[in-house]
Amino acid sequence: MANLRMALSEAVKLNRSIAQFLKFSTFTDYGDLSGLDIDFSNGEQLLLWEELRRITDKLADVQEYIFYLTRPITEVSILRKGTAGNIQAFAAM
Repeated sequence: MANLRMALSEAVKLNRSIAQFLKFSTFTDYGDLSGLDIDFSNGEQLLLWEELRRITDKLADVQEYIFYLTRPITEVSILRKGTAGNIQAFAAM
């Protein structure tokens, strides 16, 4: 039976593949697919390019989420709303 740690481990492996794909698709260099060679007069290529653009945007989000989950916890604290409406952090022990 899988557990939470194993699921995170698989997500980290997946993240490596996502990083490879984003680099290959030129997304990491340009923030989009503008580095790909495409014939903009070809309707089939335009459709494929647009769908890959949607996929790369979502994969970039997934990559950020997985990166966030693997970062170390630097502080644990309790947030409380003060009487003036401001947020105050108290270190948890």
